[in-house]
Amino acid sequence: MVCEYSDKCGGCSLLDVSYEEQVRNKSRLFEDSVRAAVSDSSVSEGAGEGVSDFEILPPVFAEQFGYRSRARFRYSKEGLSFYEKRTNTPVIIKKCPVLDEKMNAFIANPPRLNLWELPDGELSCISTDKGIVYNSGVGWVSVKDKKIPVSGDVFFQSNRLLLPSLIDFVMENTEGPSVMDLYSGVGTFSAFLEDKYDVTAVEINRKCLSLAK
Repeated sequence: MVCEYSDKCGGCSLLDVSYEEQVRNKSRLFEDSVRAAVSDSSVSEGAGEGVSDFEILPPVFAEQFGYRSRARFRYSKEGLSFYEKRTNTPVIIKKCPVLDEKMNAFIANPPRLNLWELPDGELSCISTDKGIVYNSGVGWVSVKDKKIPVSGDVFFQSNRLLLPSLIDFVMENTEGPSVMDLYSGVGTFSAFLEDKYDVTAVEINRKCLSLAK
């Protein structure tokens, strides 16, 4: 058994199939969602003819285990937990095969905190260059030749191993001179695009924009 908690923990749902099948399943779900969205837009009022011909590129994937650098835990004095499948029942864990080494070290030795300090008793955690930060804490993550500011309570790519390939793809397929980085988060793509283009980052979360600046 890959994970001793897989029969209860709701954190993962595909560990019982091969990694190749996991990738195929996720690719099919993505393609079905895109085609459904395009179909809906093509028949909606005022949408014109819509988009009928498009290409879905092959999936980008990296390692099966040890890749995830973000997680949200339920905190208690007994330890950190995820939730049981389809319930709010905590499942105390000691190790997670999909989390990276820093995150697993954090699970094995969690900080001592007062529950009243934590919204809903939860810790939103992210691995940084110098360890784990959680909730509103801020750290830095090295991506290629940049250092990106991150926080536990805003979005950042969970699978950091994919970022170099994703950034390379964006850089190779961008044309200027002006670029809009929509749903920019903390500005990961903007940080690389701004070396060559006039970039406008668009994001509703003010903390994300503050970190991006």
